[in-house]
Amino acid sequence: MASTVTSGSLVYERRVVEKIHKYHWPAVQLNVWMLIMLISAGVIIGVFSAFIEIQNTLLLPVPWYVFPHILPTGHFHRA
Repeated sequence: MASTVTSGSLVYERRVVEKIHKYHWPAVQLNVWMLIMLISAGVIIGVFSAFIEIQNTLLLPVPWYVFPHILPTGHFHRA
C-alpha cells in the first residue's frame, strides 16, 4: 500500500491489481517433478537413517546440533 502524510494524518491509497497470473503445469511435467521430489526426499531420509544405524552399531552418540541439556544421554543406544 502506498501512504502519504498530509497535515498530521496518514492517507492510504489502494492499488488495483489488473490481472492475476495463474500458471498451468502440464500433467506429465508435474508428475515427473513430484516423482523427483519424492525420490530425493527418500534418499535424504535413507542416508540419515543409515548414519543413525552406524552410530548405534558403534555405540556412539548421535551428534545432534542442539543444546546438551535438551536430549537425555544414552537415549538412542540400543540395549
